Amino acid sequence: MRVLVVANTNAPSPCGVNTLNAEVEDYQVRVQPLAARDAQALPGLTVFPTPTADGLVRLNLADASAAGTYAVAVQNVLGATVLSTALRLSPTADAQLDLSRLAPGVYVLHLRDAQGQTAVRRVVRQ
Repeated sequence: MRVLVVANTNAPSPCGVNTLNAEVEDYQVRVQPLAARDAQALPGLTVFPTPTADGLVRLNLADASAAGTYAVAVQNVLGATVLSTALRLSPTADAQLDLSRLAPGVYVLHLRDAQGQTAVRRVVRQ
């Protein structure tokens, strides 16, 4: 990322040479997927459909050893928790999460098991 700071002038290009009353700074920007590290937890967890039109989301856990009760926190993109609940996940039946009261948007679903391990998934509510 290149930033040009200019005082009292109209600079034509941030890459220009010898610009008076100006300073050009270069920064490295690293773009990572949302919840990259935490999304690796519970690789057998599937959240569908996303996007969801009616707000009903199903969670399927393929790994029987990870079955159990999970604390669920749904956060908006600003990090505010908009829904907290608990779900029982197992490979024999899908769990259902009702997001119908939430406004359309992108939400982050945090699941925490009894041992404190977390998994994060992104959900889109239409």
